[in-house]
Amino acid sequence: MAVEKKLSIEADLTAMDRCDLNQAWPIIRGELEKALSDSVLVCVPSYNDAELYDNSCVFVQSPAKTYVPLGKLQDLIDKSCSTTDKFWHNLYDRTTIMKDDGIPPDFDLELKDEEHRRKIELKGLKLQRRSLRNLRPNTRPVTFNASIKPELAHVDTIHVVQDVVGANELCVTASDEVNVDLFSIVSWKPILIGFKTYQLNNEFRIIKEITDVQNIYNSVREAWSNP
Repeated sequence: MAVEKKLSIEADLTAMDRCDLNQAWPIIRGELEKALSDSVLVCVPSYNDAELYDNSCVFVQSPAKTYVPLGKLQDLIDKSCSTTDKFWHNLYDRTTIMKDDGIPPDFDLELKDEEHRRKIELKGLKLQRRSLRNLRPNTRPVTFNASIKPELAHVDTIHVVQDVVGANELCVTASDEVNVDLFSIVSWKPILIGFKTYQLNNEFRIIKEITDVQNIYNSVREAWSNP
């Protein structure tokens, strides 16, 4: 759903410090999902740690039902059992999102707390979509080295980020009755992600893609909404 004008949302901002984007992120992220992707993609759980959810990043569900980022897929594979490094270094296909793709090139989101006279405005400029080619476990065997990340030894599924929407610049303005704070982040970071889920065998090898993922997406969204 393309956003052609400022989206203004009423929100409780009483607990938010001045211009703290990461503190405001739990309030912002749900609105970004609705505004930019019709909830097809999931908003990253923390903007400060957004790079942990870039393309080819792996995350898993812990025994505590939280989702833990493990790093880049190419850094986790057992190269003695898997395909060559060259394949992993040529996975990316970068394209700029146009309006007819359903995601606007820019967005402007305003959160207002009329009762306490507070407001935060988030502008994202020059959105891009960066997608990863699908893994094909049957033709491109992928085996993980569980000694690199102990978390891999306790899971039978992994999630691999393969679709990312990010902004090249974020401008944040926060104001109350007395102060106005403004800062910009000029650095491309993921904002929304899509991921694929793969099943592992007892040798930590991907054996198939799990295609019925709606419940998984809902679980990730709920966990990241309640950190």
